[in-house]
Amino acid sequence: MQRRTLLATVGAVLGSAGCLSTDDPPANTPSGDDTVTSTDEPTVTTDERTPGVDVPDATDVFDGFECPSFDDAADQSVCYHTATDEAVVLTAEPEVFDPYGGDDNVETLSFGLYNRSAWTFGVNPYDWSLHRFEGDGEWTKVAPNGPIREPLYLLDPGETYRWKIPSHSGPTPNDDNVKYLDVSLSPGVYAFSVTGSYQIVDDSTAAPEGRTELVALTRVETAIPVDGSDQTTAQG
Repeated sequence: MQRRTLLATVGAVLGSAGCLSTDDPPANTPSGDDTVTSTDEPTVTTDERTPGVDVPDATDVFDGFECPSFDDAADQSVCYHTATDEAVVLTAEPEVFDPYGGDDNVETLSFGLYNRSAWTFGVNPYDWSLHRFEGDGEWTKVAPNGPIREPLYLLDPGETYRWKIPSHSGPTPNDDNVKYLDVSLSPGVYAFSVTGSYQIVDDSTAAPEGRTELVALTRVETAIPVDGSDQTTAQG
């Protein structure tokens, strides 16, 4: 799969120098024995986040829900509704899918993987899972079925990858960072999840180690029908 390159914009702050109208030194300029010479080095801070990545805030829809985990091989799980300041996060947009009963005209249920870190994040866009909440902490897998392809997508700092479930059938445009899913859903609560890891590009890149499972919950109020014979249907 083609890897997209993100060009980061770096701002520069320019200082301006003015001319003194008299020969008198500025009032705050030390002189004589009061002169102090600073030998301190400037402080350099390292931020593991990439500025300028706008991630929508989670609502309180799923307050009280524990963060589920579906990947036993993952070293940690990060849920959208409980995440605070994680560098990589998976969102559900919207968290409540109700295109007919809600205020917004929403035609697509989207799950966005945002990379706010300073490192590349690797993920297999075909290795996703969708589970339905059955109550009492129980979840049932509803998709996908069958074998899974194993390409690696490299998500650069500041980049977003999306999985989308359209509310109606039809042609979908080609896009390197969007995967459309042929899944029909009945009303209920679902968890979409993917697992990935930071990519070490050289010895100077101190990226976190281990595999991170990312989970986003969504509540489907209006069923999502999809025409076709090879699609998955989650029945309530």
